[in-house]
Amino acid sequence: EHGALALSACTADAVEAPVFGMLLAEHQELRQAMLHQVQARMEQIIRLSFCNARHRLEQRLARWVIAASHRLGPERIVVTHRDLAQLLGVRRASVTEAMHLLEGHGAIRSHRGYLTVRDEAKLHELSCACHVVTLAA
Repeated sequence: EHGALALSACTADAVEAPVFGMLLAEHQELRQAMLHQVQARMEQIIRLSFCNARHRLEQRLARWVIAASHRLGPERIVVTHRDLAQLLGVRRASVTEAMHLLEGHGAIRSHRGYLTVRDEAKLHELSCACHVVTLAA
């Protein structure tokens, strides 16, 4: 069994694997669309793996905030330090330190259980260039 974690309100549907396989076999457009998605995700995974290995945590956190704000809106991104630590593969205390750095530069404002973007241009300045990859996917 597989699971997923959603950090924002959303709906999801599931299709049994045999049914999905049948749909892919019968519908070339669906098959092509899914292959395109798989390729895009693989490229994203490769680039973000490089990012995670090469860039400082505050750069990666800024990258994540940019991507989240583009998808969810900059007004209020509901996320805890624990969630961010899990997403970025670091300790919670390290996330807190990185959040303080971004706050010190005026890029974000951290609240209990959520954050807001104060200066997107500053976030771009503090981020690595990998945020472009995240937004494109």
